[in-house]
Amino acid sequence: MIRLLIDIGNTSAKTCLSNGIDYTISKFDRGLGVEDIKKIEAQQDVEFVALSCVGGLDDNLLNYLRERFGDKFLEFSNRTKIPLINLYQTPKTLGSDRIIAAVAANKLFPLHNVLVIDLGSAITIDFVSYKGEFVGGNISPGVGLRFRSLNQFTSQLPLCDKSDSISLCGGNTNEAIELGVVNGILYELKGYIKDYSDQYDNLKIVFTGGDAKLFADKIKQNIYLDFELIFRGLNAIIDHNVEN
Repeated sequence: MIRLLIDIGNTSAKTCLSNGIDYTISKFDRGLGVEDIKKIEAQQDVEFVALSCVGGLDDNLLNYLRERFGDKFLEFSNRTKIPLINLYQTPKTLGSDRIIAAVAANKLFPLHNVLVIDLGSAITIDFVSYKGEFVGGNISPGVGLRFRSLNQFTSQLPLCDKSDSISLCGGNTNEAIELGVVNGILYELKGYIKDYSDQYDNLKIVFTGGDAKLFADKIKQNIYLDFELIFRGLNAIIDHNVEN
């Protein structure tokens, strides 16, 4: 059975065709529309669709998915049944990407404590207990947001971008900004990883998101890197709802 999994984020949309084992991902920087879905359908016999959305959603697309797939369409919300215990105090404000990634991490590492770090437009650091509980987490600005804020909220600092090179001290203003942002996030992540590792036994660390590899390569730690995490989570949630 081929499933079409859709992840609409803050800066781009992604689709994924999956049979439960393999994941074929396409990215849409300009947004996702009805015609994009019809093109996918023309090439694949899609039997089930699941949608996660934290960004802007085209009403025409949502109406099409609802009418076209009926009860074979899962639109994720805070009311969707999940194979986790959600301890978050405000589930209505919990981003679908965070809880879906937590479901995937728990499925990858059952009976483990898991720290899920998503490095996208925002950086989210979420904790899932070995009991299968989503405990909560923290949110901070991502790489792009930090660079843009330094440029937009100062009068003279230029707009810079991330660099693969890392050193402790920038020799000019551009380097100072580049290293300040990247090193700042790096130390932030190392701090979280150390503190959680000190507090919780049997801890697994999962990185996902567009900037995940940049930081995973720079942290001397056993990190599980997974760019398909949100889609693994959607698959697990489909299975849970079909079974129940």
